[in-house]
Order: sequence, then structure tokens, then C-alpha cells
Amino acid sequence: SAEMLNQSQAFARPGLSFRQQNLADVEGKFDLIFSHAALHWVENHPWLFARLWDQLLPGGQLLVQMPHNFDHLSHRLAADIAQNHFHLRTRVTEVLAPEDYAELLYHLGA
Repeated sequence: SAEMLNQSQAFARPGLSFRQQNLADVEGKFDLIFSHAALHWVENHPWLFARLWDQLLPGGQLLVQMPHNFDHLSHRLAADIAQNHFHLRTRVTEVLAPEDYAELLYHLGA
């Protein structure tokens, strides 16, 4: 969100910046790629992880966290309320099982 990006500017340093950008448009090589509860909104995880892995410098680190509890009662209830009371459609891409990510990353060389 714009508010989160605005607040993050207080932590900006040389070599560390924050910006809103489409993930497919990010260019460059990085020491660290970090994402917390964001990549589940992006489609085609095999392509996505290959792209992220390719953007790491030698010895770089890919640190990601994705929720995998969309079938939990709290999430189902929130989606139901959003859809039926506010006419909002919640959209989450297909999140793979943890062992599928392990296999995907293994084949990428992790």
C-alpha cells in the first residue's frame, strides 16, 4: 500500500530502497530477495521462482513466506463476508504445497 511504502522510507539506506513495481518488471541482480505474504498474489510460481532465482547474485539469498491456510475457517469466513456483504471478490493464486516449493527450489540449484 502507499501508506506502507511511505512508512518504509524511514528505513531506506544506501543499497536499500522501497518502491511499488510490478514484479515482472523488476530488473537487476540482488544479494537478497525478500517477500513476506505477498507472492501468493502472483500467478505461475514455477516461472516466478525461476525468475527470482535468476536475479540472485552468486551467494545471494531468496527469503520468502507465503500463507498456506486459505481453507482455514477464519480465511473462509473473511472471504465469504467480503463477497456476500461487500461484493468484493478475493483472489489468491494457487499456492503450492511446501514440498513442491522444496522440489522447485532444488531443481533451480538451491
